[in-house]
Amino acid sequence: MIYTEKDRDSIIMNLKDAGCDETEIREIMDAVDRNDRETVKKLVERHREVLLRRFNESKKCIDCIDYFTYRYKKA
Repeated sequence: MIYTEKDRDSIIMNLKDAGCDETEIREIMDAVDRNDRETVKKLVERHREVLLRRFNESKKCIDCIDYFTYRYKKA
C-alpha cells in the first residue's frame, strides 16, 4: 500500500503517542514502506508487550500503596 505524506505523519504520530521511541518508529516505518505486514505486526506486538509489562508493574505498585493506605488508616 502506498501512503501519502499525511498518512505517514499520522502513523508516526500514533506510534509516538503509543510511546514508541525513534528506533522503534524507524523500524516500523521501514517495514511499512516495504509493505512487510508480518514485521510490522511483530514490532507492534513487541511494543505492546512492553507496555503491558509496565502496566502490570505499575498496577502492582498501586496495589501496594492501596494496601499501605488501608493498613495505615486502620492503625
